[in-house]
Amino acid sequence: MSWMRLSALLAAALGLGPVPASAGVPVWAAVYDFAGGNGGSFPLGLAVDSTGVVYGTAGGGTYGQGMVFSLSPPATPGAAWTQTVLWNFGAYGDGTQPTNVVIGPGGVLYGTACNGGTSDYGTVFSLNPPASPGGSWTETALWNFAGGNDGIQPCNGVILGSGGVLYGTTFQGGSTRLGIAFSLTPPSAPGSPWTETILHTFTGGDQGAYPSYGGLAMGRHGALYGLAAEGFFTVGCVFELKPPASPGGAWTESVIYNFQDGLDGAYPMGTLLVGDGGVLYGTTSAGGPGDGGTVFSLAPPASSGGAWSEAILHHFLPELGVFTDGAGPQGALWMSKNTGALFGTARMGGSSASATNYGYGTVFELKPPSSAGDAWKLSTLHDFSGGDGSDPGGLVRGTAGPLFGTAGTGGTQNAGAVFSLSISE
Repeated sequence: MSWMRLSALLAAALGLGPVPASAGVPVWAAVYDFAGGNGGSFPLGLAVDSTGVVYGTAGGGTYGQGMVFSLSPPATPGAAWTQTVLWNFGAYGDGTQPTNVVIGPGGVLYGTACNGGTSDYGTVFSLNPPASPGGSWTETALWNFAGGNDGIQPCNGVILGSGGVLYGTTFQGGSTRLGIAFSLTPPSAPGSPWTETILHTFTGGDQGAYPSYGGLAMGRHGALYGLAAEGFFTVGCVFELKPPASPGGAWTESVIYNFQDGLDGAYPMGTLLVGDGGVLYGTTSAGGPGDGGTVFSLAPPASSGGAWSEAILHHFLPELGVFTDGAGPQGALWMSKNTGALFGTARMGGSSASATNYGYGTVFELKPPSSAGDAWKLSTLHDFSGGDGSDPGGLVRGTAGPLFGTAGTGGTQNAGAVFSLSISE
């Protein structure tokens, strides 16, 4: 057993919080196990503020329709993290099944509820922190989706742009019923309604459809990038939305890559990562030579109007039919600014996988080659065993400190968990 693996197991057994990485070796640690019921279950996306407080969404809650929670780090190393339920959905028609949250100015949280609301097509909400410590958070439905030309099921959260504008997508809806991309602009006067603008209605075929497999990412010059479930070859695509050249103009959508269900991957999921030079990094949950999924990059064209260049950085392969290095990556990647290494998760596979068990998933590091033309190198940083979680999601980081992620299932109560990965840069 490696020193890294032993350290991770000891940290989990002793209930320690994030452990500093030693000699550049990332260290995994258990942070919090959900208990189900009112305490929440099956956590989803996370966000981390500048003080190290972790925010996220989970199922369950008081009304069984989902909740938003925070996890505050302990004042004393080795003590337990403190969970606080900030809001329970389902009692006031404010939405159900919340997904990701982002942190805005003043600590305001913004997110989406996949369903519920006045028309039962989902909402965009805000959660304002209390005026004084220990007070209640205040939830506001900023937008209720109405179906028709409007969207249905905003299941991927929102991102925050300049001026407090929120951007997101809906899985369905729009005039084609194939989903939309939208923006929500805050009011000029407090208490006035937010303004929705439909930036694009997906039309299917080679223009993509059902933008449900990951939220948006913002790149250079305000361009938005995302993944859609269908493309020209029906196994997903990557799209770009360019803002108008002048205020009030139309946004322009382009599909910059169609996956072909072959060696290039299939069914892309998670949120894209925008790297240096506008290069995009992401994952496909299937496809590749072993059909275990891939990690890919998309480099922008050298000249306007040219084709983007896709490269497979890693494809998950079975050994004798077993995906020992992981399979089915879906969550968001994180990149080290110093080394260029990518950190991510695979939902299945790992050392727990066998001919009769898909495995509980892994956390991995993918190091770039030292010489041009060499292969990227994957290292498994943590193998989930079920009791410490399974079905891991994407990784996030605050301004400093460790990476955090969710195990959507498993854990000591089989209701999911939050974990950390301490890295040294």
